[in-house]
Amino acid sequence: MTMNCSNFDNLEIRVGFRTDLLESGIKHAVGFYPFNPPHLCVTGASGSGKTYSLILILQMFLRNGFEVYMADFKGIDFRWLDGCGHFFQHMTVGLALDRVMNIMNARMSGKEKISHPVCLIMDEWSGYLSMLSKKDVDATKQKLQALLMLARGAGVMCVLSMQRMDVSSNFSSGSRDNIGSVICLGAALSKEAKLMIA
Repeated sequence: MTMNCSNFDNLEIRVGFRTDLLESGIKHAVGFYPFNPPHLCVTGASGSGKTYSLILILQMFLRNGFEVYMADFKGIDFRWLDGCGHFFQHMTVGLALDRVMNIMNARMSGKEKISHPVCLIMDEWSGYLSMLSKKDVDATKQKLQALLMLARGAGVMCVLSMQRMDVSSNFSSGSRDNIGSVICLGAALSKEAKLMIA
């Protein structure tokens, strides 16, 4: 069966409950629509729950028929995926980006049918970029920019996890604006963090 991005627009991924209602005993799920608008960033200080959130998101994607590529720069929190052909760690994180870019390009050119959603989850994106040479950082940011700008039409989406959504360090010019949803974790966001997000 061939699908297009509109088939995925109403797919809701539930990631938690509204805490204000939970206090009254009411379970009201909170979710996001990964393709409407596309892409997600999970941001927050170390220890705020980014990894836990990514595990929940990963589980929800798998339950909803996504083909998931997991890129864990630290190589610690998702070690239980070791041996999985879609798991990349340390300096192989770039290979995950390349694999998903190839899927997107094949779907856009008509060489591959859009039969199911594909997601690239990249934990510690900024940490990975910090280990690359300046030339490789620019090339990697350009690949991410193409993915963020074009992937929705091919049924592909991206989830990024990082402590700060700093444009100059993590994105090519304008590409951050293509992230449709942001989950902010932690007790309180600084003024600078709020400006980075909105």
